[in-house]
Amino acid sequence: MQTISERAASRQRSSEHAPRPRALRWTIAGHLSQPQRVTSRAPRILVVEDDAATARVVKNALIDAGFEVETLDKGFRLIAMVMRYQPDLLLLDINLPDMRGDTAMKMVRRAAQTSRLNPLPVIVISGLPLDQLMEVQGQIGAVGCIQKPAPLDQIIERVRQVLGLD
Repeated sequence: MQTISERAASRQRSSEHAPRPRALRWTIAGHLSQPQRVTSRAPRILVVEDDAATARVVKNALIDAGFEVETLDKGFRLIAMVMRYQPDLLLLDINLPDMRGDTAMKMVRRAAQTSRLNPLPVIVISGLPLDQLMEVQGQIGAVGCIQKPAPLDQIIERVRQVLGLD
């Protein structure tokens, strides 16, 4: 298994002439709206994680894999960040310092309905027991869940799978 720095070096060498991955436009409910591929930019991922070290490691791994990545450490800023950044996918931790991630996501979905935004696929990533993760996944309409700690390759693979890049 490659380290993050080895992966970054090989990614930089291979990406000099390689086309960028394409992203899909999603609706906030998590369903593909119109199959519109975004070819002019790398897919955008928003990582909502309160632990700075975890957020940094996941962000760097996703960047090395060819994604544009922003991080957020609080739930109350989620609506504004989704509106501004317009991510193609959200990696959402549940235990945030100001509110639960599932509560923040429900607020995003309500705001999206009133502003007619497209649905956004969400992968719940948390240290909660798997049965609780699956329950939260169903409650917020997430497309998947990953239990922490998880190998970076598993996270990247799941993101690629959800965005249809595999």
